[in-house]
Amino acid sequence: MFQLACFILVFAVQKKTDIKSVLILPTAIAFGYIIDLYMFLLPSGDLPLWLAYAICLAGICGTALGISLIVKADLMLPSPDALIHAISLRYTQPLSRVKMEGDGAYVTIALILELIFFHHPESVWFGTALSVLLTGRLVGIFSGWLTKDVP
Repeated sequence: MFQLACFILVFAVQKKTDIKSVLILPTAIAFGYIIDLYMFLLPSGDLPLWLAYAICLAGICGTALGISLIVKADLMLPSPDALIHAISLRYTQPLSRVKMEGDGAYVTIALILELIFFHHPESVWFGTALSVLLTGRLVGIFSGWLTKDVP
């Protein structure tokens, strides 16, 4: 439902329809299945804390680099990031700032829903907060590197 809501909001923000925007939904569905596959294949046992945070930081860096490359190449983003990118373009705000604010809003919504349905945080922890604080900043850094001319 979240992917679908973001997909619909992309059209509301852009106020236009193009083939790239329409293809966001199938991309989002495929992305969800890929995430589910990785969660099924990867072990979910207890990891040493240092390893868990190292993997978290590597994931944050990989995500930020991926977003920067996809935006620079003008390819399709998954619908939550496509919404953030559409807002950034519509209101001429830096993608890095809108990414941090958007991720913060997404996590806040998730936390509220967890508190309503589970009465305690279920998945929003330190790594999530770290992701909200760092991903947008790293998108800004990587995007800056990608816009420099290479001799």
